[in-house]
Amino acid sequence: MKKNISTKMMLAMMAVICMCVTACGGNDDEDSPGGGGSTTVGVHRIDVQIDGKTNSNWVSAFTFYGLKPDGTFTGLYENGKALPIDPQFNTWSTEEIRDFSISTDKNAVAIVGGIVLGAPGGSKATEDVIITMVGYVNNNRVYTRVFTLPAGKSAIGISFSTDEGGKSGY
Repeated sequence: MKKNISTKMMLAMMAVICMCVTACGGNDDEDSPGGGGSTTVGVHRIDVQIDGKTNSNWVSAFTFYGLKPDGTFTGLYENGKALPIDPQFNTWSTEEIRDFSISTDKNAVAIVGGIVLGAPGGSKATEDVIITMVGYVNNNRVYTRVFTLPAGKSAIGISFSTDEGGKSGY
């Protein structure tokens, strides 16, 4: 039991680190409409779709936060329902493995999502797990990234934002 809790804590910390790299790091990719990240103030949204064989034994951490132009944090919503924000980290997190559509208040400049997904007990994925992340600003798509945890690998960490797109690693 103690090992499971420490593993989940480590995965949550990795998700936050991945998100900080995306929020603070540079990205030379210019493949979004308009040639780069968005600085548009409005409603920012990330849709996450997961395809492949996972189950409740998998270890996961899904963490999101939204930013206002002044650097403070926005509220987050799923299907119009406000999500509970962790007051210490200004994030919403879950370990539930499912599809998501998370959006910000109307006065945001970015939403950032971090995902860590791992096969149980250090085992390896038996088939590819495909994670598609799509970023929107005011209902206009700005980034689409497809990440793959290949069969034979045990974990993937992803960071994605409406400001810079996304990155991943095993």
